[in-house]
Amino acid sequence: ESTATTRPPLRTWALELARRWNAGAHSLYVVHGNIFDLFPVPNADGAGYAPLKSFLARRLFPDRGWLLFYDIGDGLTFGSPDMQKRFFEWLEIYDRVEGTNFSVTGPPREFLRLAPLLRRFFLRTAASFDTGPSSFAAVGQPADPQADQPGFEPFDEFAAAS
Repeated sequence: ESTATTRPPLRTWALELARRWNAGAHSLYVVHGNIFDLFPVPNADGAGYAPLKSFLARRLFPDRGWLLFYDIGDGLTFGSPDMQKRFFEWLEIYDRVEGTNFSVTGPPREFLRLAPLLRRFFLRTAASFDTGPSSFAAVGQPADPQADQPGFEPFDEFAAAS
């Protein structure tokens, strides 16, 4: 008898996101639609359910060096406490160089102020942490409350259409 945890099949949108991610075409996605649903994740008791951020971190991107989330309500959050700790270590250096205090007050919550900071972070840290391509999942507010599952768009396509 196998003790391996059986993973439930991915929903259509998640399978397509995984395929696009693995193809290496994009590293930044905007997830929209029914983002407050629960999603199947394997656990010790078989299959359980978790919110979207946990699903992405545990099921789709479990081995990523960096997994960051942004939404209007929570601002910037991280795939793990270790990722948050490493980001704030970098932020202390940024503060000293730029004369800011984001490591104390937290990064800007407004995306337009946060985006340049994240750009600098990804440009400077990818080589020093040797994590390969950086990953960032931008989780937005539901675009259609009637949608039964989330959708996603590569960020550059989403920004061009907005």
